Amino acid sequence: MSKNSFKKDDLYVFDLPDEFIDTLEVVQFDTYRNEIEQKGSASDPNRLPKDAKKRQIPIELKCKVCVDSGVKLDRSHYQTDIHILNIKRSLNGLPPVNETEYSALIKAGVDENSQDNGSSDNDSEDVDKSEEESQSEDEELDKIEEEPEKVLNKLSLSEKATSVNIMETSDEDSQLFHLNTGLPQILFKSTAENNDHMLGIFKVLFNKDNINDPMKAIHRWNDPEVRMTSVSAVFVVGGGHFAGAIVSHQRRNAKTIVRTKKNDLSINEQCVQFLEHKTFHRYTTRRKQGGSQSAMDNAKGKANSAGSTLRRYNEVALKTDIQNLLQQWKQYLDKCENIYIRARSSQDKKIFIADGLLNKDDSRIKGIPFTTNRPTVGELRKIWCELTYLKEVSKPQPIKKEEDETKPKQNNQKKDKKDIQKELTEEEKHTEEVITLLKKSRAPLLIAYLRKNKLDPNFILMPETKYSITPTMLHFASNNGLKQMVTILLTTIKCDPTIKNELGKTAWDLTRNVGVQHSFQKARYSLGEEYTNWEEAHVGEPLSKEQIEEMERNKDEKEKLERQELMKKELEHVKELQRQEKAARIDEIELRRGKGSRLNSANAPGLMKVSEQNLNSLSEDQKRRLMREQRARAAEARMMKNMGK
Repeated sequence: MSKNSFKKDDLYVFDLPDEFIDTLEVVQFDTYRNEIEQKGSASDPNRLPKDAKKRQIPIELKCKVCVDSGVKLDRSHYQTDIHILNIKRSLNGLPPVNETEYSALIKAGVDENSQDNGSSDNDSEDVDKSEEESQSEDEELDKIEEEPEKVLNKLSLSEKATSVNIMETSDEDSQLFHLNTGLPQILFKSTAENNDHMLGIFKVLFNKDNINDPMKAIHRWNDPEVRMTSVSAVFVVGGGHFAGAIVSHQRRNAKTIVRTKKNDLSINEQCVQFLEHKTFHRYTTRRKQGGSQSAMDNAKGKANSAGSTLRRYNEVALKTDIQNLLQQWKQYLDKCENIYIRARSSQDKKIFIADGLLNKDDSRIKGIPFTTNRPTVGELRKIWCELTYLKEVSKPQPIKKEEDETKPKQNNQKKDKKDIQKELTEEEKHTEEVITLLKKSRAPLLIAYLRKNKLDPNFILMPETKYSITPTMLHFASNNGLKQMVTILLTTIKCDPTIKNELGKTAWDLTRNVGVQHSFQKARYSLGEEYTNWEEAHVGEPLSKEQIEEMERNKDEKEKLERQELMKKELEHVKELQRQEKAARIDEIELRRGKGSRLNSANAPGLMKVSEQNLNSLSEDQKRRLMREQRARAAEARMMKNMGK
């Protein structure tokens, strides 16, 4: 059968071709996601055909305690007396008994812990056991009877050490291997498809009754009678938008669909058959703010705006609309195989379980294992197609055993650190400690460390290749701008400032920091000229603390004056620009309207007389306002005159 025998439209999980189902097999993985080879696959020639209605490989229970006794096994076997007896015998190193031998032992009334038809010598040895050993065995057996599953699991882990391995393979373990994919899908293989890729079906399509047997579920889904009567529900709510639908598992016939260019839906989406569908929209979220109004109220307090009140009302109205719709669809919801809900917040999820509409413990309620867009009817169709069509999925990558890999690495790292510490010489250890104290400016600790280890103030930092530029503590402090430590090293620890590095530079030469230079000059002043050859150390003239403070004060005042002078020049420049702008405006007005004339006694004596006569009729407030206006005009005239000059 070729790869292209089945089209994409044929991969609807509720309507798969019978020929395609015959080629499917579940892919199983171990805990490290390594694929497990299994018998009875689609390619196995001994696989039962479809007509035999035995598609699933029966899982055989095996008990390694009773496996050699011929006892028939089922789930209840592990709670029977013969199984417990064989566990006791295996702990004592005795072979298991079968049902006939067990019946004979019971009739003969022989002690279960010591009797066995096949070995009399061992029986006599068992009778002579001490009371302490028998008591310990009884305690162990009591535990086995109380918690058989835990004890059996522990015994199965010691298969190599003892002959007691309770279960070789259990049906639960083998059935859960196909869930170890690390993906939201259960993976299948088909002989009609490329072996490099696998086909995935989302786990949410299965329920707790059939997820352990995926092939059985697929056969049931594709039963025409089941498919015709099966329905599921899909609900999406968020941001004030709601869309819900009751979907029939029986899709529409693609041949009856009229294809148009205007329709953006794919053929598969148009084939989705909705028995009921409904959408709601309410204004519950402020635009570009995100979150519902109730969430904002809980976080920042209740707002009192008209918009917030409207959003609160719409939240309640949307909840009521959805609950009324669920009540109307109750007859469908009771028959749904699955109910898929996508809600953006916990408040939205509570809408569906409020007032007993849906039971929160209902196993049919499931989430949607992928992202969705705004709730619309078209989006519901896309969600259903994404859920119910087989998709090609790449084979998951195996997980590396991190424990086995990380432990040796950690051990190697510890060894490497120890080796490094062993390789460090004593001088290098002193250097690391001293440099740390210098960087942190811990002067008292540095002095105490030097005295404790009897280190010379001028000892050379090691290794020399690393500290070739800064061979001494004074060089290091000067180069890194540690002015306080420079003062301590010169005045208290008495370091020699004349020592030079490989480039012939003293500690003074390594700094351009004025504060560090002042520390050298202050030390020269306090120690005196007889202390060392300061000229050879290239240190500047000695300065006292008062001189340095005065220099810094003068420097601050000079900078302050410079700032003031700069601000003054900037202000004058702004004023000059304003005068020029005003003069340009006046010239523009004169060119447009003419120069005009002044209202004074020489030009208009009649007006002046009238104004003088009218002064007597004015009140005191009016006179003051008039005088202010005249003074303003006089000042404006003076300014115009000065600008003209």
